[in-house]
Amino acid sequence: MLKFVLDSFMKENHLSIQDVVNATGISRPTISQLSNGKSKGIQFETLDRLVSGLGIDMIDDLFEDELSHNNLKYFISLRDNYKNFLGEPTEPIITVSFYLPENSTDEFTVVSFRMPLSVEFNSSSRGKLDTIIFACYWDSLDDLGLPTRSQFNLQSYLSQKTAKQLELMLGKILSDCLNLLKLKTEYTFTIFKTDVTLLPNETGTHNFSWPTTLITNQSIFSNFVNLKYD
Repeated sequence: MLKFVLDSFMKENHLSIQDVVNATGISRPTISQLSNGKSKGIQFETLDRLVSGLGIDMIDDLFEDELSHNNLKYFISLRDNYKNFLGEPTEPIITVSFYLPENSTDEFTVVSFRMPLSVEFNSSSRGKLDTIIFACYWDSLDDLGLPTRSQFNLQSYLSQKTAKQLELMLGKILSDCLNLLKLKTEYTFTIFKTDVTLLPNETGTHNFSWPTTLITNQSIFSNFVNLKYD
């Protein structure tokens, strides 16, 4: 269930009702009702004026998802020309955005949380560049400026899945990422790494490793994972 949290946003950013009125041009009674939870609904035009007037990067900063992990869907997007906090170019970042279907319309989607994946390339002992690594680290969450709520929702989501559920989900996501990057057949191995949460089979080096041809054939991959855990 989605909860509108303009009041929390205002407190975090030390904004008064009049500050929001001045920045957005929305009437004071409307802002007062929205901030104290007495409004019966909110129109997209009002949301758009709040986002634009308050300089909000992501519309979901104004919402809090009383998160249910059931029925979550995702979409992926590629951030080009990504730079770290020093302004230095670094590896590309793919963002996996999780959302509930009921929180998505043709006009906008309120994202429950995001999982940024850095893309790294590595070579085996033979020196051939044959491994692609997708990694999600706490540092990257901070560098992207993700709300703390999003970070802990991601940690909770990963932690509450069984090893089988996690492997099936990650295999599907990374298969989609390989398609996005058009790298389905160029790399022999695909690896997922994270320090966001302790995964069931963590070895200290990486969390999951698969032949790339396995995860890019999702039917065979699903059978493999089912046999592995059943």
